[in-house]
Amino acid sequence: MLVKPAFAENEQICTQVYGGGVVCGASHEVVDTAISVHPAVLGTGLLGLSRVFAYISKKLKNSSQE
Repeated sequence: MLVKPAFAENEQICTQVYGGGVVCGASHEVVDTAISVHPAVLGTGLLGLSRVFAYISKKLKNSSQE
């Protein structure tokens, strides 16, 4: 499954106070909010990396005790 990039939309929020004029806020630029890696792939990679670090740590601990 591919992740499609999400973009924040340009919005102009306008409010009107009873008996007053319309006041509008500033519009915003579009910002890319998507990551390029699927979260499941990222999570699996981080778990695998932690497994590698645990293995290396165990090997270093055993070699220092000898």
